[in-house]
Amino acid sequence: MSHQKRLLTHAGTDWPYKNISDKIVSRSLSSIEQLYLDTLEMAVTGSLYDEAGECHPDRKATNPIAHSSCIVTEPSNLVGPHNIYRRAIGLDWPTVGHTMIGHVRIRNFRYAIDQVVKDNVPGDVAELGVWRGGAIIYAKGVLRVLGQEASRRVHVFDAFGKIPKTGRGYSAGADSYLSVPFERVRRTFQNYGLLDEHVTFHQGLFEQTVPAFRRAKTGLLQIAVLRIDGNFYSSYQTVLYNMYEFVPVGGFLIFDDVGVGDHGVMRCWKDFKREQRIPDELIYVTKEAAYFRKTVERQVDWHFFRNASQVKERCKGSSGVMC
Repeated sequence: MSHQKRLLTHAGTDWPYKNISDKIVSRSLSSIEQLYLDTLEMAVTGSLYDEAGECHPDRKATNPIAHSSCIVTEPSNLVGPHNIYRRAIGLDWPTVGHTMIGHVRIRNFRYAIDQVVKDNVPGDVAELGVWRGGAIIYAKGVLRVLGQEASRRVHVFDAFGKIPKTGRGYSAGADSYLSVPFERVRRTFQNYGLLDEHVTFHQGLFEQTVPAFRRAKTGLLQIAVLRIDGNFYSSYQTVLYNMYEFVPVGGFLIFDDVGVGDHGVMRCWKDFKREQRIPDELIYVTKEAAYFRKTVERQVDWHFFRNASQVKERCKGSSGVMC
């Protein structure tokens, strides 16, 4: 049994991995193409280097750099042995990989791309919140294998640096681990041989780059697969209001961190779904990540968009800090 198969079989004992196809269905792959995608997946998730272990950002430490970068210069109590189960479903922070979403979620990304290719759903691929770039690099590799990289652009949205302190979410000590400079991500694309004129970077906070992206684009722009990893109510709201209409019927919207509890991202989705009359339901692939496939066109009603003070009020009583 391959390493990926062991990972995903193990993860599937508790999570509905069956919601994701394990095979490319848009066309037959050669053995070399399949090997390339398998190896690319192992590389970006850090699973080729399991001897490097995993980070423990949730582990308490006695110094101010707890929740930090877990690189070799950090305290050893922040690094633990590689755990195949945690890596499969993206519960660890890898020491060396280029994505922390794990194997199940990255296969979900591939599944969405494969389906839109199979069904001739037009549009590009966009990820908002890319960290070291591994997931969107993998998506670019999938497009190359499927012969789609010239016809479908890849859009890479991220702050590419430290997020302003807001009193929400991650502790200050996580900055060095989560803040990845733009040039590093760009170089990683180059190192994988996947940087070309069809990769577009959008640097800045979502509140700045996403509305600008919407204003700059014509009615011809479509996003076939929109993957959001934004953590907060305001981030998801910005993306959904500005980019939902770009996704054609048959396209996919993937929420990396929607979870199942009463917290910011889930509240945002419930509000958007109710207020915009979205009939689609989330399909979970892990406890944290879910997706849906768009079935109807809706013109977004901006009357319901919440400003900063309204978001703060909406987040009162949330079960999580990420709101």
